[in-house]
Amino acid sequence: MKCLVYKDSSISDKRLQAVLTPFTNNIKKYTDITPAFTVEQRFFNNYAYVFDNDYDVRPAPSLIAELTRGIGYTHDHVFMFVDEPNWLSAGEKFDAIQKKTGHNKKKGIWGTNYSYAGNSTHFHYCRFDTESVKALETMYHEWSHSLDSLCSTEVAININSLMESYLDREPLYRAYHNANGFRWDRDFVHGAHPAFAYIGRDPKRVMENVETLSVIAEPLQKAYAQRRKLESMTRKVSMLETIIKLQRKVRELLNRKNGVGRV
Repeated sequence: MKCLVYKDSSISDKRLQAVLTPFTNNIKKYTDITPAFTVEQRFFNNYAYVFDNDYDVRPAPSLIAELTRGIGYTHDHVFMFVDEPNWLSAGEKFDAIQKKTGHNKKKGIWGTNYSYAGNSTHFHYCRFDTESVKALETMYHEWSHSLDSLCSTEVAININSLMESYLDREPLYRAYHNANGFRWDRDFVHGAHPAFAYIGRDPKRVMENVETLSVIAEPLQKAYAQRRKLESMTRKVSMLETIIKLQRKVRELLNRKNGVGRV
């Protein structure tokens, strides 16, 4: 699992590692997948935004396109970590935007997941709270939102069905499924299911529901393995295209005519 992190310039390396380390340890423990991180520093004290239909503030599509341009299969997840004081989607800056525009929305958001919204990757817009536990929960929450899309797209596996079959052993859960089915975002991430808690709501709990990731560990492993194959294939095609272009350039130089002289 390859991740690209765009870190706000005001987030120290110590604060960043306080989030990435427990995230890595838990994902490794329950899925046998080891996240690998590439970190780049950005200045997010002022970034482009748009309003959605609920007047929530979200990153502008042009910004998402810029941060995911050329990613392809080289990274599976792209995280945009905005330091809490710079966050436009909740808090003081959000309130100022709402007042300026007259929308008067009272509560903002702490993050958003964009699966396959650009360049075959998953983009996660996350507030990086001063408290590392809250920052970790937001990261884990938005990453979790992408997993059903990841497995369905890469290896055509429906993890909703897997979870429902696994949980059907309990009569209470079976009754819930009979009435509602199982939907990953609603039930696992947002805790509507009686077996799970809303990820990030209780500050005393760290990475809620993470143990249950073992149920979908195999599909996740296959999905990331498939992306590594596609990354390798894309790289080979790119190299072949480069060779073809170079061969053509050589032929052009050898056959160049700079005006034909008199015969």
